[in-house]
Amino acid sequence: MMTGLTVHWKGRMATEEIEFEHAHEQILLSDRLEKMREDIWRKTVQKYPNSYDGDILVLDAIATKKQKLMLHTKEIKFSRVLVLEKVGKGLGQYGTMGLQVAVFSNNRQYLLYGERSHTEMYCPGLYSLPGGMLEVKDAKQSFDSACMRELKEEVSIEVREERHLTGIVKDLHSSVGITLIVEGVARKKPQAGEQVHGNEEWRERMLMWHDIDSLASLGEPKVLSGLLFLKEEIPEVQ
Repeated sequence: MMTGLTVHWKGRMATEEIEFEHAHEQILLSDRLEKMREDIWRKTVQKYPNSYDGDILVLDAIATKKQKLMLHTKEIKFSRVLVLEKVGKGLGQYGTMGLQVAVFSNNRQYLLYGERSHTEMYCPGLYSLPGGMLEVKDAKQSFDSACMRELKEEVSIEVREERHLTGIVKDLHSSVGITLIVEGVARKKPQAGEQVHGNEEWRERMLMWHDIDSLASLGEPKVLSGLLFLKEEIPEVQ
């Protein structure tokens, strides 16, 4: 039983067997919330000048079709997501699609994760797997390609071709979001404590290879959903 973590789906599905089915339907807000949107977005851009009001994928339904996992999606502007966060409202059964990639060493002794920059808008200073928000442009390519695009934007790491979706969970720190956890194996053999270059979202632009046992010391307030999911799922750290 996972404390504080709602699991929508759990299993082991090859990313090549997962497909988007995108409706191209933009989610709008009520008139009252739309009026709040301009002011909230203006203040956001003042504080975080690099903010981009892009189109984010929203998971609307999960289905199976000819042994494939189908992710039925809609879309929403990022500024509308911020409004929903502000008022504490969700988005149907699921929500905006965040991705976190668990990159393991070949023997699964080491796991790559890092501390988010303290200047980030989303969850500053918390520990996380590399990943980010899936966008509408991702639905135009394969699910696996979308995952690898997001991973490569975050960190300089090469992952073997066999990758699997292992969980879809509620975002611990969002009223709107969900997190998809994808697992893969690094091509190169890492060393404990070895650092890997990341983008500006990470503290000192670095992530680190940690012994898998380190998950035992990470509690719910310190981590994003992906790490908590792994902590509960890996027998070695129970």
